Amino acid sequence: MAVETTTIAGKIYQPSGAAYTTAQGSLVASLSKPGRATDGASTSVVAGRILGTIAANGDVSIVLVPNDVISPAATYYMVYFSLVGPTPMSWMEKWSVVTTPDPIALGAVTRL
Repeated sequence: MAVETTTIAGKIYQPSGAAYTTAQGSLVASLSKPGRATDGASTSVVAGRILGTIAANGDVSIVLVPNDVISPAATYYMVYFSLVGPTPMSWMEKWSVVTTPDPIALGAVTRL
């Protein structure tokens, strides 16, 4: 058995609401504190840092272990977005990811 994961997928948009057409970048999801998850038979350490990419059209996809299966309780992900052009920008969001059928829409992730 494997530890439960949730895929988060969607598209990021410019502050104006327009879709990106030439911006590429990355995102890094860092767990707020070290955690473990159990698959029913064994316990695994949850990766403290997960890397993802942002495609030129703004598409994003990242696979995370849901916070509701991580011990200790009350963990969250700090997600750092970084775009490289045409107007470089970066920002950080705090996410709480729950167990849900894959994929969950980027906009449906709980922000803290």
